[in-house]
Amino acid sequence: MRHIVRFTLCSLLLLYTSCGHAATRNASFFSYKPIFPKKDVAAVPSRKILTFGQLVSQSGPMKSYSRSISAGILASFEHFNEKRSKNELKLRLKTIDTHNNPATACHLAKQLRKKGTDMFIGNMGTRQALLLLPQIEQKKIASFFPWAGHRNLRKSYLTHLINGSGMITPHIDKLAEYISEQLQHTNVVLVHSDSEFGNENANYTAAKFEKAGIDTINKVSYSNKDLLLDDVVEKIIEKKPQAVVFLGTSKPAAKITKKMMNRGICSPHFLGIDSTLFVSPILKDKSIDFYYTSSIPSPTDVRYPIVAAYQRDLEKYAPKEEPNILSLSSYIHASIVTQAIKSLEQREQPIIKENILTEIATMHNRDIGGFLIDFDRRTRHAYPLHISIMKG
Repeated sequence: MRHIVRFTLCSLLLLYTSCGHAATRNASFFSYKPIFPKKDVAAVPSRKILTFGQLVSQSGPMKSYSRSISAGILASFEHFNEKRSKNELKLRLKTIDTHNNPATACHLAKQLRKKGTDMFIGNMGTRQALLLLPQIEQKKIASFFPWAGHRNLRKSYLTHLINGSGMITPHIDKLAEYISEQLQHTNVVLVHSDSEFGNENANYTAAKFEKAGIDTINKVSYSNKDLLLDDVVEKIIEKKPQAVVFLGTSKPAAKITKKMMNRGICSPHFLGIDSTLFVSPILKDKSIDFYYTSSIPSPTDVRYPIVAAYQRDLEKYAPKEEPNILSLSSYIHASIVTQAIKSLEQREQPIIKENILTEIATMHNRDIGGFLIDFDRRTRHAYPLHISIMKG
């Protein structure tokens, strides 16, 4: 998840030091189990394989997210590999389960680095990304397009980090505009987790909505640990809002929406940030219009050549994965990396992390299948975030 949060000095110190104290028992998690096995590129001599690590949570509430992210990256990498001769470089994605433990992720990154993997793509989680910052700052690893967002990740000096869509503020800004101008609603209830991140996001959203003339008549929080949501539903219904806005993930948003619908409360508009993309698939047996934000094109809009390629490659290499904005964004991110590698090969430059990072940083007004890449050195974002509203 992407979050806005202010860290106290103590909490920053905790983030920067806890990595070094990851328990050695976490070493048992260091095993590679591909999510979408297709080809065994390991049969190619190791000098012809470039391995990217990916640290994700493959179980629990984040399982669907990690699966989609991995599917998109794999589809792009395998498309790249398919076009190569047996003597040319091929790409491998090494996905490892962190068990939703940021300290474990930090420990695993060190272990992978010792084994020769110093580039990561599609890592999951803001807390994890912050814990990995020391290794990124020391240029020991490169992190490409982590699914995370925080102002400390948007620093110009972080030369070994490339950001993608992981910034929540543009999504909230778009929701404010859409609710005010398109729906013309004047009041909402915000629903968020009770974490520090969740509370900060809710406060920012309420302030942004107020500027747009939208009254936040209630901010309702829930615990991700137990997801006891009946009280949350009661607090929403009590206020009779014109819209309910979810700032968390899909599972709690879907459960709350379903409980309201089961009680015949269908009149509010239900909306969320991009991490609520799975609400409609979860509630596929219900007749519901759910709207969420996205910083990339629709995964069904084949007017974009990269979307058409994504659909073909996803069907070929991850056929059980339904197209969605998360796997599409990961496909785009991986395609940016493969484009950088091709450019380096054309100039006969070494394919190492520093050169790939530099190559991406030079991409300005670069068209990749109809998607514009325009790297911003100030924020380390590979492309501008043009937010749209998707209907689930």
